[in-house]
Amino acid sequence: MEQLIKNNPNCVDCEDSEIRGVNMQLGIFLCEKCSLVHQKLLKMLIRNVQDTFLDEEISFLSQKGNYKINLNLMKNTMPWTVNLKQNDFPQVREWMAEAKYVHQIFAREAFRQQIVHDLNKSWYYLDEVTREVTRTRGPYPRQTIKKLLDEKKFLFKDGFVWHPAFGIKWMLVEKVLEIISPKPNMSDQALQDAFMRRLNWQSYPYPHLRGNLELIWKNTQSRKWVVILDRQVSIFTSHMQTFNAEVSIKIEDVTDISLVQFETKIAIRLDVNEVFLLTSAKVDEVIEWYHALSSCRYLIHNLGNDYPPLEVDNTELHVCNVKSSDEYIGDKIHEGFLKKQGIKMKTARNRWFILRTNFLFWYVNKNDRNHKKLLKITPNTIIDDKELKDPRDAKLNFHFSISNADKILHMWPESQAEKDLWIEKFTKAVNTIRERETENIIYTW
Repeated sequence: MEQLIKNNPNCVDCEDSEIRGVNMQLGIFLCEKCSLVHQKLLKMLIRNVQDTFLDEEISFLSQKGNYKINLNLMKNTMPWTVNLKQNDFPQVREWMAEAKYVHQIFAREAFRQQIVHDLNKSWYYLDEVTREVTRTRGPYPRQTIKKLLDEKKFLFKDGFVWHPAFGIKWMLVEKVLEIISPKPNMSDQALQDAFMRRLNWQSYPYPHLRGNLELIWKNTQSRKWVVILDRQVSIFTSHMQTFNAEVSIKIEDVTDISLVQFETKIAIRLDVNEVFLLTSAKVDEVIEWYHALSSCRYLIHNLGNDYPPLEVDNTELHVCNVKSSDEYIGDKIHEGFLKKQGIKMKTARNRWFILRTNFLFWYVNKNDRNHKKLLKITPNTIIDDKELKDPRDAKLNFHFSISNADKILHMWPESQAEKDLWIEKFTKAVNTIRERETENIIYTW
């Protein structure tokens, strides 16, 4: 056991150097605080390192270890990911245990599959000098592009170059100058790694959250509607008034983002020219906001004007999209007009429907913000495409129905194509919920 502790000198979760417990199911070494979390929250078998261990138990532990499990479960952490070393709060420790071992959110692929390209080959440039019509020249090795740029005859800093690693974009030369003419002491591998990191950052989902938070500011505490969008945090009096923000904070002006203790809660502290605290009763919700704010600030500082813009449906700014919030109703999947048979009065009337991940809402008018009624989408929701005629309206065709345990909706779109599309979207929503229910499985190996 002494040798095993030397091989695993720090806690697998918080890096504390005082090892007190061993998780006998995963074969990992923990400090006293993390041992209690694994035992009480995750219901794992934890042994004190001072216990007597059988030879087969020592053999099992020697085959596992902290390095191996973190290689599997922490490979996709980002520079802004919350960590216990800097945020030693009981609520954060419990959140991290569930995130790491139950939901495994850091083990999944964070970015689209990378295609590694050799940056020394396959460069193209736009020739805007030798002919009246702009022409594409290439492929050339990187050294040739550098030479053309140094000669300042055919290629200039305000010209454009392309490389397969850029995707479909032509890049302004001055934006990729450090790749064309890297520092003398920078190896090809270091250049490749730095460029791929930048591409990864550009492909990272743009942080955009909308939801209610408690704002503590100027010695007052009140519930506000908060939106992260367009490189800033906008704070509104309510979700029904998503214009003329009460407070707007530019992310690049934020000097520090941290987690702090506020009364019995964890809060996000934003240091600008003054201090703002944002909090919620749910730890998951606070950390989701913390990650969004931290990643937004990190990407702005590292990408500058190359920070990817985001097209947002402005009609959705009043809808919560914070997945850990109790107010989250799901992302919009599909919308449109359908004729719906009334539950009491059986007359079919035209209604505007919005299908989200968790619910189907319908409205009297398309531009209404308050829904008339809703149907919860569950793993057991039934989609039936059998034809049904409304005796009150013989012209209604293309019927389908959606039902769960307590409600059934009969609906008629305008065409067979619309019917097929709605059924496809409903099927996707139900399957998504079924898949989500199978995710909460504690990691084992």
